[in-house]
Amino acid sequence: MQVWNRLVVERLQAQGNIHGLIQALDYEQDRQVRAAAVRALQRLGGSHVVSPLIKALGDRSKDVCRAAARALGKMEDPQAVAPLITALEDGNEKVRRAAAWALGKIGDPRAVEPLCAVLNDSKGVRQAAVKALGWIGDARAVESLCAVLDDPDKRVRLFTARSLGRIGDERAIEPLCATLQDGDYDVRSTVAGALDTLGWEPQNDKIGARYWIAQGHWAQCIEIGRPATESLVAALTDENEAIRQEAAAALGEIADPLSVNPLTAALRDNSEKVQRTAAEALGRMGHPQALEGLINALTDKEEGIRQAAAQALGQIGHQQAMEPLFTALNDSSAAVRRSAAEALGEIGDTRAIEPLIQALKDKSKVTRRLAVQALGKIGDIQALDPLIAALSDNQKEVRQAAAEALGRVGDTRAMEPLVPLLKDTHKATRQAAALSLDQMGWQPQQDEMGAVYWAARHQWEQCVNLGEVAVKPLIAMLRDKDAHVRQSAALSLGQVGDAEAIRPLIAKLKDTDASVRKAAVRALAAIGPPAVDLLVATLMRQDKNVSEGAIWALGRIGDIRAVDPLIAALESEMRPIAAPALTRIGPIAVEQLGQALCGRFFSCGARSAAAQILGKIGDSRAIEFLIIALRDRDSPVREAATRALKNIGPPAVKPLISALRDTRPDARWAATRMLGRMGAPAVEPLTAALRDPSTQVRRVAARILGQMGNRSTTAKRRASGRPR
Repeated sequence: MQVWNRLVVERLQAQGNIHGLIQALDYEQDRQVRAAAVRALQRLGGSHVVSPLIKALGDRSKDVCRAAARALGKMEDPQAVAPLITALEDGNEKVRRAAAWALGKIGDPRAVEPLCAVLNDSKGVRQAAVKALGWIGDARAVESLCAVLDDPDKRVRLFTARSLGRIGDERAIEPLCATLQDGDYDVRSTVAGALDTLGWEPQNDKIGARYWIAQGHWAQCIEIGRPATESLVAALTDENEAIRQEAAAALGEIADPLSVNPLTAALRDNSEKVQRTAAEALGRMGHPQALEGLINALTDKEEGIRQAAAQALGQIGHQQAMEPLFTALNDSSAAVRRSAAEALGEIGDTRAIEPLIQALKDKSKVTRRLAVQALGKIGDIQALDPLIAALSDNQKEVRQAAAEALGRVGDTRAMEPLVPLLKDTHKATRQAAALSLDQMGWQPQQDEMGAVYWAARHQWEQCVNLGEVAVKPLIAMLRDKDAHVRQSAALSLGQVGDAEAIRPLIAKLKDTDASVRKAAVRALAAIGPPAVDLLVATLMRQDKNVSEGAIWALGRIGDIRAVDPLIAALESEMRPIAAPALTRIGPIAVEQLGQALCGRFFSCGARSAAAQILGKIGDSRAIEFLIIALRDRDSPVREAATRALKNIGPPAVKPLISALRDTRPDARWAATRMLGRMGAPAVEPLTAALRDPSTQVRRVAARILGQMGNRSTTAKRRASGRPR
């Protein structure tokens, strides 16, 4: 007798032994062997295994029956439809569920009515049946499916909506629209997707709003406006926190008075996020009907809710909220105190002045600032002295707010304490003080304080027009935290041109901001010769930015005193900057550059740079030095001298011809080579050089003349059209 187990079944499957597996279906001793045989037969497939699997539907083990049903579904053979329909009436719930699933996979229309008949079966069977009807896609199932859109099981409703979308029958649209009110987010989202599949277009009504809520498109709800209120109010009680929050925000944007009470109720939501959003929405709407609920929210245990309620009360702006807001000014939370101060400023009632004055002592700088701003909005003279005192606050934001508030109050007694604030270290505070002084009619004088005023207003031309009296205030501005202020102050000092600014401007050559460093260079160049000695002294410093800036400034000034220090800089890493500076200084540097070129104590790099600079300057006085450099011991120097002489051009020809009479052969050889680059004017002296006592000179002259002759002959041939 054959002994069966799972290993035997696996071996039979591997061998493709269908006959053996069919035999295993009759092995009564072990249901697991029979179930394994069912699965193995399904994997091997073929029409000849269908009948044995159908037979297995009647197995005394319900596990085997269920396995057989699923196997037949995976094989999708129509022969199995009738037996599977019969299995829908099996006494075991799992077998019925597997049979419904299998019928859906096969997709035969004969299964539609039997599947509809089990839509009142157990939860699992109903789920399988509605999915199966969707897979079959037969319109006969639409009415039965629509009837279970209100099924107590969420998954049944979800699968039903999906199946109705698959079937694509328009009769499902109205029931699906009604299901947009379902209490479950996933169901509503699936319903919206099904309506999309059916080609349904939402309108600007409450059903359209439900659709957009289901899709999570809140902007579309807001666009619908008041017709969306009912649907959004319903969403305030949704089980999903995010939906309740978004619904509250949307209602705040629509601002329908009908939503005030529901939003007030949402202030008691179990989610802090929803409560805060509801408070913000009520504030945005500004309806007095919300006052009571918001006032009650000021005592909520959650800080964020109290803060949002205070803000909302400020937006509504009703005097009924003042006393509760006075209390909120003493809240344990700084955020609540800040919002209360701001709200009292929005309400603007003079009864708030005294509580707000007390708030000026708050330890939170933001609360103090908002209290100052609130007093400024109220604009009553009772707050004058406390606001003047706030000008001395240790926080720049508070001082700025106090300056602005005093401008709103408009009492001229504030002028005197405001004037010193023009020198505040904080740019915005200086500007606020200047603007408030303008509002009070204060007029700047032609003195140092006038310069401070114009600097605070960033009217730099006015500072420059004041001349010498503006120097000290502008020097002070060089220390400002704002790079634009430092830059503008530096440029203005350059325009004024006072020597007192030289040292402070040199200090700015190492500013952290490149634009300020460039402005300092321009300013020092504008001041001119008085700055030279100090700039030269800075060349010895180790700071690269300072040295670079000093070199640029010296180049622009163009003073003879800078030449030797700049030539010395050619020996350092500053050479790339010193060379253009010397070029800019121009002819007055020629003598010193020539001496450096021919000197014995400068490096090859420095001498090469000197030759290049002389070539760029182009002064004929440099020719003598450059001709000497043609026989320099270092080839880079000789090459640089050659290029420089070529740059100078015709003025160099006569000195070079004179050099052909030099007693030293190397000097005549160098002059001969250089004349070869001068073109036609050099032909006659080069011809004479063919008789030079030195063989090297004669060879160079002959080669150059030969090259010049070849070029001439080639040019003539090209001009006449004759071939070469």
